[in-house]
Amino acid sequence: MEGQEKKSLILAWVLNVAPGFGLIYVGKKWLGVLFLILGGIFFVFCLTGIGAIVGLPLYLLTSLIACISSAVYASKYNKSLL
Repeated sequence: MEGQEKKSLILAWVLNVAPGFGLIYVGKKWLGVLFLILGGIFFVFCLTGIGAIVGLPLYLLTSLIACISSAVYASKYNKSLL
């Protein structure tokens, strides 16, 4: 696997401002798209009055899971280059 660069753990974490982009960055495209869709749905719930009670915690949970997953996958990717 020569010529491949390591993935930045910090960038993978920060890209999840919109849940899923960090996963796409580390090469988990389908999982990233899934998190983008879920994050979008939960964000739309946040825009409604009663939906914000459910939507905001679900959006934050989705963001947290995406952040942790992208950092773990970036770490695994970097270890596979050694």
